Amino acid sequence: MTVSNAQDGTGSRVLITGATGFIGARLVPALLEAGYRVRALVRDPARAADLGDAEIAQGDLLRPESLAGVESDVDVVVHCASILGKWGTPESEIHRVNVTGTQNLLDRFSDRPLRRFLHLSAGGVSGPVATRSVDESYVCRPATAYERTKLTAEQAVLASAGDGLAATVVRPTFTYGPGDPHKLALFRAVKKGRYAFVGDGLSVNHPVFIEDLVRGILLALEHASSGEVYIIGGPQPETKRDLIYAIADGLGVTRPRLRIPRGIAWPAACVLEAVGRALGFEPILTRSRVMMMADNFGYSIDKARRELGYEPRMELRPGIERTIESYRAAGLL
Repeated sequence: MTVSNAQDGTGSRVLITGATGFIGARLVPALLEAGYRVRALVRDPARAADLGDAEIAQGDLLRPESLAGVESDVDVVVHCASILGKWGTPESEIHRVNVTGTQNLLDRFSDRPLRRFLHLSAGGVSGPVATRSVDESYVCRPATAYERTKLTAEQAVLASAGDGLAATVVRPTFTYGPGDPHKLALFRAVKKGRYAFVGDGLSVNHPVFIEDLVRGILLALEHASSGEVYIIGGPQPETKRDLIYAIADGLGVTRPRLRIPRGIAWPAACVLEAVGRALGFEPILTRSRVMMMADNFGYSIDKARRELGYEPRMELRPGIERTIESYRAAGLL
């Protein structure tokens, strides 16, 4: 993947965690192209075969002793590693990975003169928002285990900035693009005619194409201020209806019409969750999915535009079309 206008990282060694994930695996080649020397921290080196000229360091953020030496000759850290958590994953486990793992990494670099420690958080730490768009000053009210742990982790990073570490937080919005494993179920549901809106479909999400996000991260490495948070999103928030219609049109299938009132979906999700826990299956509808489908998660990227020079380039429909092409080429749709 080529990301033009990347900043010049010549001479800097960057340690990246989560390098085999969807975002990390796209960020590694972009960092190399920008002139960085890349050291990828991975638990399983066998999964790192596609990371090109990156140096592979084996280690586990939950085993501090395994991190010995990863800080050697490192100027920049990009911390992408985290866990979303599948249905039934205890919040304590998500906390252990997202919070304890982050703290272990911070401890490893607590006395190092880094040029930048960039932590990849999530736009959703805001929780559902009351308006179409909010910025970094919005008081976060995370509503899920993932959102709560990501907010706690970014607070630890920002506290380290107060202790002298050159730390910055980037919050990606709803990231999608070729090869994204997390959105595949959504595309499949639309293709099979199994998608139903919760509410009227006019609540917003904020899609950002993976190449735009990678470009935003590179800009943050060079231009962000220590102790600051930056939201990196697409051109604008999109209604759930426009997002789903774009997917349906790209797939060449009938646009979904079925709508479930939120007042029905929420108690139904509560019941299904209780039954799922009792019988050991993942319910088709959960409270977190109701929030995702019915509530607002829209953001302003004005700060990133103003301070980083960030400008997203991929509009929704061509981005969706490229994503569909990649799924089809891989035999996934």
